[in-house]
Amino acid sequence: MEQPKSEAFSSLYASLWRSAYLLAGGLVLAALASFVFARRWVSPVRALQAGAARIAAGDLDTTIALHTGDELESLGNEFNRMSAKLKDSYTTLEAKVEERTQDLTEALDQPTAMAEVLNIISRSPSESDKVLVAMMRVAVSLLGADDGYAR
Repeated sequence: MEQPKSEAFSSLYASLWRSAYLLAGGLVLAALASFVFARRWVSPVRALQAGAARIAAGDLDTTIALHTGDELESLGNEFNRMSAKLKDSYTTLEAKVEERTQDLTEALDQPTAMAEVLNIISRSPSESDKVLVAMMRVAVSLLGADDGYAR
């Protein structure tokens, strides 16, 4: 018995079309799954990047909140610890700079005052009143007093 070619190959063509539909559906599902997983991966990375940029810009109060349960969350926690330590170091450094500035100011005040007294002595060596007034003014300034008087 002979059959026409189209009828003979119809089951083969139907099988090929089913395979093509399944392949196309699988590709669409794979593309959607890839998109979902990529977004799930990229979102925490972008949050880390934004948080690191804020920390680098000097906003040391920044905290990076990630709840991924993986290495990215761990990395975010490390960024938070680093930011806290930097803030503490910065605060300590500011206090030390202020203390050193005060020490240097005090250390510079004494030679400046002595130079002022010596300058007045050199300008008027015979006028002891001017020299004593200058010394009193320097002593009041160095001691941080409001006023001074001699007995």
